[in-house]
Amino acid sequence: MGSSKTIKEAVAAASYFIDLARPYNAPAALLPFFISYFFYDPVVNWQDIIVGFLLIVILHSVFTIQNDILDLEIDKSNHRSTPLTNGLVSSQSLRQTMINLYIVSVFIASFGSNKELNIGFVLLYSALAWAYNSPPIQASRRPILSITLLGFLYSALLLAFGFLLSGRGINVLILVLFMLARMSISILKDFKDAPGDKKNNKRTFYLVYGQTATKTFSLLMAAICYPLIIWLIVSHLELGGLAISALVFIGFVNIYNRLLLLKTDSESQLAKIFRKSFWLENYYETMVLVCLVIY
Repeated sequence: MGSSKTIKEAVAAASYFIDLARPYNAPAALLPFFISYFFYDPVVNWQDIIVGFLLIVILHSVFTIQNDILDLEIDKSNHRSTPLTNGLVSSQSLRQTMINLYIVSVFIASFGSNKELNIGFVLLYSALAWAYNSPPIQASRRPILSITLLGFLYSALLLAFGFLLSGRGINVLILVLFMLARMSISILKDFKDAPGDKKNNKRTFYLVYGQTATKTFSLLMAAICYPLIIWLIVSHLELGGLAISALVFIGFVNIYNRLLLLKTDSESQLAKIFRKSFWLENYYETMVLVCLVIY
């Protein structure tokens, strides 16, 4: 009887963790890694790919939950329903799980052809995630540093990891353009949490610099980055007309969606545009990856 209860508790705890980790957001972290790994047509090492995949999924999950712990009061103010805000799981138990996962990630990093690179990636990602969420730096409360660090964690660092793991060197222009494109989306997430941010005096880019600056930066970066990325991919690969058309179409849809920012001042509508932008970026990067793999 006691054993059955323990199993049920363990299953419940695992389901709470998965709910908070939001694995459906993991592709945003995985796609840059795969894009850079396959960019220079490497000799594929599946062990390296699997290790990289597992490390990114684990570290992204820990980063997401760490952010939820630090923003607990903001999430409560926004009436967000999660196992943490509902009291089904404690911050202390989540912190212990995070520590365990860090240990697991270091163990996984010891496999693969480049153990030093894997472990270095784990340590650097973990340090930057801590700097984003925790005092004394707590970049999430510093408007410009916040979007810059998110762009680095969700794009530049992952691209660099994939490039280096492939053994073919880093394409700096690709790294910069994808990072700016990701920053153009990260800056919009403040619309989603605006009511709670205001109530808890959180300094976000939107609340410090206003709607106009936030919209302008997002639209400008999208208008610059997507055409340049398309040009780089087309000049790098011998793409057929259908592939080029698909890239251009998805890039255009991304930019058009950003133009919709100019048509509303409603925070709820702007939050919807952010969510759509997030998924459109995933579709765009998926198309880039498909082109790299096929061509």
